[in-house]
Amino acid sequence: MIIIIMGVSGSGKTTIGIELSKKLGFRFLEGDDFHPPENIIKMKNGVALTDQDRMPWLKTIVSKCEHEIKKGNDLVIACSALKKSYRLVLNNGFEHRFIHLKGDITTIKNRMLGRDHFMPIQLIDSQFATLETPSKDENSISIDIKLPVNNQIEEIVSHLNLTRPVC
Repeated sequence: MIIIIMGVSGSGKTTIGIELSKKLGFRFLEGDDFHPPENIIKMKNGVALTDQDRMPWLKTIVSKCEHEIKKGNDLVIACSALKKSYRLVLNNGFEHRFIHLKGDITTIKNRMLGRDHFMPIQLIDSQFATLETPSKDENSISIDIKLPVNNQIEEIVSHLNLTRPVC
């Protein structure tokens, strides 16, 4: 199974992804680690990524997923997955769930002020403009980022309805 923790930058994808992977005993992958250097440079310079910029990155993530699934690993991945077309690429026939970490722009901007990341705060508006909220037919749930981390994890686990034991 692949669980994709999605949302705009600053929504807590990495924090929730790491904690959820520990709770489930799944392997964690940080989507940002698969960006080509050109994407990082663009974002550091305040330039929003285009669909063309994102496609090789998404395909690299899919390739890594295929590799891990073949090894028998279940995954939790932190990946913005802002558009439905991106989520379709990431789906690629795997058993998956999308967990949308949902928050308002003010909360996100306040979070971004206190962190060290290559994504500058001025790109948040473009991320919200790009975001296509996932629908139920995408096998997704939305989680309020204002909840404490432990409550977010509990809510995610309860929605997953896993038949195997949780750590």
